[in-house]
Amino acid sequence: MIIRIGLLLLSIGIVLISLSSVSIAHHYVQNVSFFKSYKVDVNPLMIDPELSLSYNGTAEVMVTHKGITANYTTPAIIPLREGCYQLSVLKESSFVKFVNSTLPPTKCDNSTTRLVPINVTGNVTAKLVFSGVKTTLYGEQWTLGGIVLIIVGIIIELFSVLKRVTKL
Repeated sequence: MIIRIGLLLLSIGIVLISLSSVSIAHHYVQNVSFFKSYKVDVNPLMIDPELSLSYNGTAEVMVTHKGITANYTTPAIIPLREGCYQLSVLKESSFVKFVNSTLPPTKCDNSTTRLVPINVTGNVTAKLVFSGVKTTLYGEQWTLGGIVLIIVGIIIELFSVLKRVTKL
């Protein structure tokens, strides 16, 4: 069995070019609820990642990425780049909700029902959204490598064909 190196390099070059141009397009959503802090890792293969912050009321969230800190007030949408993001809740405003509560009877009167104010707080909700995943990290280099392999494969195959033709 004879392995034709030129055709092998040609086919590997075509595969490299094909892989560099393919991505998996699917809408991904991940919801996370946190109280004090949370860490988000953004993979470099993610396509158009963004983080959406929301809260019942208003909350101030500090976002740290590669030593750069920014404060956001909810609701906020933050475009992301690759790396690790540290989210920390700085301030949050609660709202007052009135609840019917039955108080125990006292010596003077029977049990009574009154509206009692309660401070309602909650967790900050972070929604990580990205539109797909790339199959390769450095697509331009894969394309360039594929083109080089195709050219080298064609040259080797032409030389082998010319060699066979001249022997006849």
